[in-house]
Amino acid sequence: MSRVVGGAVIAVAVAVIVSFAVIGSSQRDVTIQDLAAGDCFFLPEDDIGLSITSFSLAECDDALKRASSGGGVAAYVLKVGTLDESSSQFPTAEDLLQMVDERCDEFALTVPAILPLVPDETAWNVASGPYACLSVSTG
Repeated sequence: MSRVVGGAVIAVAVAVIVSFAVIGSSQRDVTIQDLAAGDCFFLPEDDIGLSITSFSLAECDDALKRASSGGGVAAYVLKVGTLDESSSQFPTAEDLLQMVDERCDEFALTVPAILPLVPDETAWNVASGPYACLSVSTG
């Protein structure tokens, strides 16, 4: 996980367990299975280290501007997929991170800070273990 830059981003990588349940419908909230390459969203500082259950999509320029003003992380979705191992027992957090990190390796030489998003146990069992590779910027 040497590609993940900064203490706050490391905390996100270790603590972010993504559920595919949606919270709220007034904004353009999506779940990990709804993310697509090219999507952007902003993680406020108070969300870092907490489980993320939905993502409020934003214009990429807006997310970067918010991150550059401090207090959060802009995320750009590089890749989404499924681990397709959901028939097996739910793995440890370390094993999940390793599985997703391996799938995000293709960006290691071109993207300075990669954040792997991993599924929680529900998403593992119901949605074949969705994951995402993000390019992140703290500003």
